[in-house]
Amino acid sequence: MDGAVNIFSGGKKASNTLDFCRFMIVPIGQLTAAESHQMCTEVYHTVEQILNNLGRSACIDGDGGFTPNLVSNEEGLAVIVGAVQKAGYKAGEQIALAVEVAASDYYENGEYNFPGEGFICTTKEMVEYYARLVEQYPIFAIQGAMAREDQQGWELLARRLGDKVHIS
Repeated sequence: MDGAVNIFSGGKKASNTLDFCRFMIVPIGQLTAAESHQMCTEVYHTVEQILNNLGRSACIDGDGGFTPNLVSNEEGLAVIVGAVQKAGYKAGEQIALAVEVAASDYYENGEYNFPGEGFICTTKEMVEYYARLVEQYPIFAIQGAMAREDQQGWELLARRLGDKVHIS
């Protein structure tokens, strides 16, 4: 995703409790590369400060994302929004969020099982989970939102959120 900076890394192969693979920020608007870089750098370092203040690990993985053990994916989004605001920017106006879920990694027997959160849900519940996150956080894109083979899920998601966020 052009201009996106990875803030948190998680997923099935990670050694933390975050189920989503990546939590990213993307500057919005007519910005120079230098302005975008400055914004992202400030938010990134603010996230590090917040993690340290919370007593959470600020270790970084090979993709550049922090790998803390947070309570939930939603806590990850909340920490990022807090960092955006603390860095002096407006979440949703100057910086948006994007997530890469890799939902295929969690799909089995018609259900999504997110072990980090102890969350098992149906396709319809998964779509409603995303809808709630999009309502609460300035998410503009969800990558790997549904399992590749969950055609019904892709159709439901497109109907529910297709006009609000970029889904892939």
